[in-house]
Amino acid sequence: MHIRIGTLMRAYVQDAERLSGQVHSLNQAVGRLQGLGIEDHFVSVWSDPNQPHSDYGGLYPALVENFKSSTGVNVKETKGDLFVDALNRRLVEMRDVGCTHVLVLSPSAVQIITPALLDLVKEAVYFDEAKVVGVAHPDFPDLSSWSVTNTHCFWELDALIDCGGFDENDRRPADFDASIHSQGVWEAYTALKLSEACERPATAIIDTDESVGDTRTDAKHRVKIGNKKRRLDDMLSSIDMTQEEFAHRTLIEGYPYVLQS
Repeated sequence: MHIRIGTLMRAYVQDAERLSGQVHSLNQAVGRLQGLGIEDHFVSVWSDPNQPHSDYGGLYPALVENFKSSTGVNVKETKGDLFVDALNRRLVEMRDVGCTHVLVLSPSAVQIITPALLDLVKEAVYFDEAKVVGVAHPDFPDLSSWSVTNTHCFWELDALIDCGGFDENDRRPADFDASIHSQGVWEAYTALKLSEACERPATAIIDTDESVGDTRTDAKHRVKIGNKKRRLDDMLSSIDMTQEEFAHRTLIEGYPYVLQS
């Protein structure tokens, strides 16, 4: 089985002061991933006048200029919401250029992607027929042992597209507040859909044994981090499952696998 991984990263800034930092972050992420042999990079700039928290309008032209001489970097503006539309509207395009898998990644978490991790991802796909390969979030070792997050997660494109893409239940509310809403916490709905479509557990999780996770330190991110457990509990309640039931339905036997550093 041939595996061709493409990355899909979302980006937006709400004012010009943050523009250079976001361009630098994406530039560093693409450079690191290219060094790991990943050649296809898709960036969705979340920009929608109906979404008051989306990009202010400067990031897309700045990224086009930044990557104008780069091969394999595809930057587009996407409307709709950040959690579902900004991803789903690029999936078929990625498959059309030959990608078999998409790595949905936050640029600030790129350091967790290593050659050893990529080897294990391929093994999970080849030998365990995983449709989803999540990378355990170092900041949440207990929660990451059974659930995946699009901070860094690999998805088989055919399976993901066939099940309708990332689930509508994860759509970001226009008035999104990380202290209230459960959307955007973990990809529970979509992982469950893929396992149900396969009629078996279809998720593998790899724990890199790393101590550093997402490098963002802004106040908004700290609020999201602080509310992860409660928001995940809310999500489980919405699908009427316990943590143990969810893991039994989705997680392939033998995982999570710990990659020793």
